[in-house]
Amino acid sequence: MRILHVESNEDGTVGGSHRGLVDLVTSLDRTRFVPVVLFLQNNRHVDPLRDAGVEVHCWDDVRAQERQLRANGGLRKYFDFFGAIVRRASLIRLLRIDLVHLNNSLQTGYDDWLPAARLTRVPCITFAMGDAVIDSKLARFAGRRFDHVIAISTYMHDAVRAAGVREDRISLAHLGVDAPSLRSSVHTSRSGKRAELGVSESEVAIVMVGNIRSWKGQHVLVEALALLPPDVLATLQVRFVGAESAVDHDYRRSLDARIAAIGAGDRIRFLGGRNDVPELFAASDIAVHASVIPEPFGLVVPEAMVHGLPVIASRFGGPGEVLTPACGRTFDPARPEELAAHLSELVGNATLRRSLGDESRRHVEAFSVRAMVDRIQQTYDKVLSRA
Repeated sequence: MRILHVESNEDGTVGGSHRGLVDLVTSLDRTRFVPVVLFLQNNRHVDPLRDAGVEVHCWDDVRAQERQLRANGGLRKYFDFFGAIVRRASLIRLLRIDLVHLNNSLQTGYDDWLPAARLTRVPCITFAMGDAVIDSKLARFAGRRFDHVIAISTYMHDAVRAAGVREDRISLAHLGVDAPSLRSSVHTSRSGKRAELGVSESEVAIVMVGNIRSWKGQHVLVEALALLPPDVLATLQVRFVGAESAVDHDYRRSLDARIAAIGAGDRIRFLGGRNDVPELFAASDIAVHASVIPEPFGLVVPEAMVHGLPVIASRFGGPGEVLTPACGRTFDPARPEELAAHLSELVGNATLRRSLGDESRRHVEAFSVRAMVDRIQQTYDKVLSRA
């Protein structure tokens, strides 16, 4: 059965939804399912997926044309609304798709991919990966018309159910990590990578991975650092890892200004988007996750745990389902003082960091790619048999 996986992000960044898609399509049972991937925007995962034998399409040109038509306004934008549905239906027929799997949320694709699937009599399912607040009446109405919704956390499961989706049309499949693959991708020694990052062996390296945008909460960590005693701050090196889109430039400038104001410019660096995140985790001592809006899952949390890092993360949303007190700490992102207290506790206690890190390695095995894929394949079987 040919499954069309549609990733709708097109803001120039690559995040957890891309990673989850890659892990899924490269792990499907190819004797039963043939993955076909459509990215609305070209990205660094395209070539590796093609090298792995996955059929991949990119719609940069199509989306540019669609945006132009809608920008023209007037009646043309309404004609293009129907044109978008026809284009998607034509692609479904052309690629001989048996099931459409949208990779983002109930609020993405309900107005084009879902009606296109209905036109072609192909079932359409979606991940619940995005914002849990579904305030659009149209999105709530259309969301109940998906053949199935796969929630990536209990937090998202509850949000989908609150939006009115029937319980028998929802399943839970936590995102997973391929621990052996992540560990084997570390080719640089810990000391070598720390030297590259400008971190000495006597300093405590804190890493925060996530695209630079306000809701990801980089400012929460900066404010927590401002609350640390000077002697504690002097032992730290902090690295922010993540790309920034054009709309986030003002936020980045505000971070730079605040860092300068607290006199921490020699302690903090922004590394931009990186392809060596596993090596960065392996070279660090503590991972921080501080999203101010609850994360649907927060894939970087188990990814950090794979490398034996204690994680300090928001207690809300998906991270609170992954972490236990034995492998990390949770806090309220609205209270940077809580994060500062956890940092002070871990920075000054290497033995505690090792203990939490050892438990992280053990506990993360419960969040494997294999478990995720098995649950999703069961959903495919259920939906296709019903169709």
